Amino acid sequence: WATALIKAMLMKKAHTARSGGVGGMKGGNTDNVYHTEDYRRAFAESLKEQHPDVTEVVWKFGRWHHQVDYSPFAGNKPQLRPGVTPRGDFDDYGLTLRRGNV
Repeated sequence: WATALIKAMLMKKAHTARSGGVGGMKGGNTDNVYHTEDYRRAFAESLKEQHPDVTEVVWKFGRWHHQVDYSPFAGNKPQLRPGVTPRGDFDDYGLTLRRGNV
């Protein structure tokens, strides 16, 4: 199955982690990853363990992060499920394309 990254739709997303692993919304890794002293690194290492082929643990911006190489998926094309007929219209959810400094 192809995965679509839709970053434009993630604004105002509730945080599942906060500084020190406290104060965010309860997330899927709250109990086993965020309750360590260095929860940022533990979270990144957990992702690397799950997806070692595309994930690296890196230090940037003064803390640990996971970095994903999405290039292996660049050739993936969206595929409709059998029996699905796309509609002719679309909903842009009020988004507009602006070029330059806005």
